[in-house]
Amino acid sequence: MRKLNLGIIGISEGNGHPYSWAAIFNGYDHNEMSNCPFPVIPQYLSEENYPKDFLGHLANVTHVWTQKAEESHKIAKSAKIPYIVDKMEDMIGHVDAVLLARDDAENHLEISKSFLQAGIPIFIDKPLAFVLETAREILNHQTYEGQLFTCSSLRYSNELLLSEEQIKFLGGISFIEAKVPKSWEKYSIHVIEPIIAGNPNRGNLAQVEVIYKNRDLIKVLVEWENLTAIISAYGIYSTPIEIKYFGSNGQEHKNRFTSAFPSFKKSLETFVLNIRKKNMPIPRKETLEIINIIERGTNG
Repeated sequence: MRKLNLGIIGISEGNGHPYSWAAIFNGYDHNEMSNCPFPVIPQYLSEENYPKDFLGHLANVTHVWTQKAEESHKIAKSAKIPYIVDKMEDMIGHVDAVLLARDDAENHLEISKSFLQAGIPIFIDKPLAFVLETAREILNHQTYEGQLFTCSSLRYSNELLLSEEQIKFLGGISFIEAKVPKSWEKYSIHVIEPIIAGNPNRGNLAQVEVIYKNRDLIKVLVEWENLTAIISAYGIYSTPIEIKYFGSNGQEHKNRFTSAFPSFKKSLETFVLNIRKKNMPIPRKETLEIINIIERGTNG
């Protein structure tokens, strides 16, 4: 089976995914990557063994576009991407799939539309959208179900998900406390997604209510039929990403995180392996439920 050719689209403020995602496939130039504006990326890449720990056996990132030519050249040099395109649509006909590695969800519809309409599989960085109406509009541009893949990579983080032994110890999870740094709109998904992925028996979503708001700090009560969570976004205040699970026998505290590499790798691998299957590895209902919570927490 031949390797896939991928295009990558970036960049948004504070988001270095084009550097790291491309490097997870292509490897990287150590000297160029040392100048990456996100120092944590060369740090965690250097802790992995190339090529054994990377995804070059599945695909290569061959094309890059960003809204700034200078940034495109930096990414291309750092992650060994051979082609820089002047317009993102120039990738069509030359790539098998696209990585939309920007978290400015307000632009996802406009950026993804031409690729979706051309039938090209696309991985859209989290969140897909800030409101359900826009999410559904993006999905309506698919030419087949499963063409679009989207998630927070922390859906696959062992540092946030419970092990089978921990689930058994808790004796049934009834309450969760979780927190993220920065904004509710962009970052709450990092805990909402693993909470939903890890609790299939939560039942239907019943209530989303903002219970505290002071400047950038926001606390949101989320209630399902069989589970209650309080999710906090700390805005300008520094905090790690963490989830505390409470059950009838005790509690488990899951704290992210030593490295972003494993969860990024797992989400990218899941996307690539499902391209030929035209499969939907994440239930669409879950994605829309996540966006519903984000929207209601934003407007509450």
